[in-house]
Amino acid sequence: VDILEADAIQLGDGTSGVTSSGAITIETTNGAITTGNSITTTVGNHNITLGSGGTNDITVGHTLTANGSGVIDINSGAGFTLSDGITLSSTSGGITIDTSGVNALNVNGTVQTGGTGTIVLTGSNAITMDATSLIQSADGAITLSSGAGGVAVDVITSTNSGEISVTATGSTIDEVDDDTAANISTGGVLSLTAGDAIGAVAASGELDINVGTLRVSGAGTVDILEADAIQLGDGTSGV
Repeated sequence: VDILEADAIQLGDGTSGVTSSGAITIETTNGAITTGNSITTTVGNHNITLGSGGTNDITVGHTLTANGSGVIDINSGAGFTLSDGITLSSTSGGITIDTSGVNALNVNGTVQTGGTGTIVLTGSNAITMDATSLIQSADGAITLSSGAGGVAVDVITSTNSGEISVTATGSTIDEVDDDTAANISTGGVLSLTAGDAIGAVAASGELDINVGTLRVSGAGTVDILEADAIQLGDGTSGV
């Protein structure tokens, strides 16, 4: 499936969605992309690519699933939103989501891959997770990078030891809810880079983590609560 739409388009409706035994590529010249039903590759290791032209958003409001090691690549001309309770996943393929301009990258559901699949979210502005969201890999690295506006974290986890990197250029990294539940977990390395504070000094406002090794570079207060033993820094960098 390889489609170029002139303007805005809804993928699927109450009758059916977009399903293929091959790759799916759907782009717009100048229009938003929304969903009315699921988007799925059913066999093999085929990729799913969505791209909105112009300064237009992409909103995924229904399940999006790439089979096998199929890659998911989403490039928005403006903002991106994964709606509440919706799962965007690959069995073991990489997932990349990019936004453009002064527009947020919002994760209100689950972004998930297995195996060595990686997850890379690159926000031109803020990256915001809501209080019921999850970003999860197995062995693959997870990277969140905000160009401005900061990163608000709910739960980011590598179930094994994938490296997790969170960068907020010129702004903060903070948790969505001020509680003691782990926001970021991995048996490997967590790297945090912020142009302002990391966590908050207020009661239960610290960034809660459960990781093996921590690297930090911040330009403001750093307030972190680790669940158990931790190594501060390594041969690459320190705190």
